[in-house]
Amino acid sequence: MFYDMERCFMPPNPVVPEGSTHYIAYSDRDLVRACLEGTQLAWNELVERYGRLVYSICRHYQLSPAQADSVFLRVFTVAFHQLANLQYQASLSPWLITTTYHECRLFIHPPPPSAEQIQHWQIQHAIYQAGRPA
Repeated sequence: MFYDMERCFMPPNPVVPEGSTHYIAYSDRDLVRACLEGTQLAWNELVERYGRLVYSICRHYQLSPAQADSVFLRVFTVAFHQLANLQYQASLSPWLITTTYHECRLFIHPPPPSAEQIQHWQIQHAIYQAGRPA
């Protein structure tokens, strides 16, 4: 993925080893700021820094590797969309732990379908039945 270097936020004294594909910030707050500014290396570092934590929680819930991968992707998708709204940007791990816990629970026990969803399925089934040869 490409990003605009002029838009990138680099905290004071960042550590970016020459030729590295990782952005190493000194704090979560710096990392979040860099992610919000669109720095791809910062996002890579965030996922690298917290990926094992998220995956280990998924495995704690005895999700299969494929299920854990699905929850992992969901957690980081939620993180991507919610970074700007985090109340405590200086400490990502508690938020990621809570989010992962909720996503695992939703994966294990999905909520029942809404009345609208059931109605949609019934309409789709009626359309299917009407189009079948007698």
